[in-house]
Amino acid sequence: MSSHQQLLYHIVFSTKERRLLLRDDRFRESVWRYMAGVASNLEGHALRIGGYYDHAHLLVRIPAKISVADFVRQLKANSSKHINEENNSILKFHWQDGYGAFTVSRESFQSRCGIGLHRRSIGTPSQTNISRGVLEDACRS
Repeated sequence: MSSHQQLLYHIVFSTKERRLLLRDDRFRESVWRYMAGVASNLEGHALRIGGYYDHAHLLVRIPAKISVADFVRQLKANSSKHINEENNSILKFHWQDGYGAFTVSRESFQSRCGIGLHRRSIGTPSQTNISRGVLEDACRS
């Protein structure tokens, strides 16, 4: 017997103490790409990842066999470990405890953003298209 769910999650979390640790555009983009890989390794699907200097937004599908809490915990743990191993800085990178997770329908994104998830867009320094799907700037927060 198999399980199937078709839920889109908007997940938001920040850097520890809201420090501006994601200021560098190339570094921030590399973090988003790494997170997309982690999501894929967890058998999830990152439709969109973006954020700003002190936080991340993700639009993801999470497999039915893993809880949202476990998915986010593993995503944050793996990405901060990778960042700290790749950047031998004195200040260690950490995500803040906790997160926000909201289920959203395809229709709510289409109506709220005025654009369909089926269309492609070009990523900007603060948001990366991971697969087919877009979110306007107004939809990031």
